[in-house]
Amino acid sequence: MLRLDTDAKITYVNKRYQDMLGYSAEELIGRSILEFMDDESRVLARQKLDRRSQGVTESFDHRFRHKDGSAVWGIVSASPIYDDDGRPAGFFRLVPAP
Repeated sequence: MLRLDTDAKITYVNKRYQDMLGYSAEELIGRSILEFMDDESRVLARQKLDRRSQGVTESFDHRFRHKDGSAVWGIVSASPIYDDDGRPAGFFRLVPAP
């Protein structure tokens, strides 16, 4: 599980996600999720993040980059998170481990 703020910066990451990417929580939190993607995946991720800002919840295949540089595929289930006033406050992503 991963939580992002509205700037796509990681605010929470569980152990499974850390293992999938090869980084510790300390190395991930505060960094943009886009840093862990190649250029092609980053373009697609920006489009998906824009959809989240519009309130869209969806699932899709996505490629990430492991710390060692290898590609890691996951099925992302992503949903917007709202604050108490109903404004977008961030995003929730669940990527099942292979």
